[in-house]
Amino acid sequence: MGQDGEDRKSEDPDVAIDRATPGRLEEFRAQARDAARYERGLAWKAAVVLVAVAVIVIIRELFLS
Repeated sequence: MGQDGEDRKSEDPDVAIDRATPGRLEEFRAQARDAARYERGLAWKAAVVLVAVAVIVIIRELFLS
């Protein structure tokens, strides 16, 4: 729907809605799996860094207090 509230057909290929074909759907799912795997990797790396910082702080408090 446009800004004027009217629903019109468009010949512009940049704004046309394509129906999902089986190949495109599988490609989308593969990209989603890859993105999820990447995000899980980032979460694990962040967790490792937080644990390392916690260990350093604990060791510092135990030996320098």
